[in-house]
Amino acid sequence: MNWHTVVEAIGIFGVGSGLLTWLIRSVAKQALDRDLEAFKHGLRKTHEIEMEEAKNRFTVGATSHMANVAFDKHVQFCEKYTAEVKRAVAFLFSRGADANVLQHANALMDAERKGFALSESRMHPTAKERVRRSVRAETSFAETRN
Repeated sequence: MNWHTVVEAIGIFGVGSGLLTWLIRSVAKQALDRDLEAFKHGLRKTHEIEMEEAKNRFTVGATSHMANVAFDKHVQFCEKYTAEVKRAVAFLFSRGADANVLQHANALMDAERKGFALSESRMHPTAKERVRRSVRAETSFAETRN
């Protein structure tokens, strides 16, 4: 065995293994590219379907009878609450800090409680909260008198 035979054997093996490596990489790259494109297409399709469903839910929700009723109720609440605020401000400007100012605070709180019927925490103020507000109002009234 001479060096010439060894170099030829290594060269033939090197060329063959290089071709095999290139072939494996090409096949793997093609398979991965195909899988990636399929994944992207599936993802786009799923996104389109979900967006269409969301649009349909929004359209049905916005045009439903209950949505219209809820909006009308909210408008009624806003009108009543605004009218009550105007009454309270007019009272404060006409009479100033008076003993009857607490009546307007209670009226505002009642209007708010009726308007926020879905919020349990705001719907039923505790007796402690009512007493605290009453004491604060009376203390504030007493301070303005002195």
